[in-house]
Amino acid sequence: MGHVLVIEDDEQTASLLKSLLQSLSHQVSIVPTADQGFEMLASHDIHLILMDMRLPGMKGWDAARVIKDNPNLTHIPIFAVTVEISPEDRQKAMDAGCEEFIAKPFNIRELCDVIEHYIAE
Repeated sequence: MGHVLVIEDDEQTASLLKSLLQSLSHQVSIVPTADQGFEMLASHDIHLILMDMRLPGMKGWDAARVIKDNPNLTHIPIFAVTVEISPEDRQKAMDAGCEEFIAKPFNIRELCDVIEHYIAE
């Protein structure tokens, strides 16, 4: 199916997302920082990005802006996956270019449905 890039520094969350995505038959790459995510985007055909907003170094909101400002990457949907769940945080993620906002802890079935919706497009 699709290749999903998970940018997540929490190993437990990254492992859960990897298992979930592989169960949906997606190829998965996991990196813990935005900079490593940029490297993956430069060398792989990525169909979807799941990104924590509280990353070490460059925060997810800033990384989403960098990705969406690149004409070669702007088509890739980005899901903000974060514990930052206030309405202001949601708006900040949307303003940065994220298509979806997934609050941690997330509902696995709902996450699967929204992933399948975006990758099927």
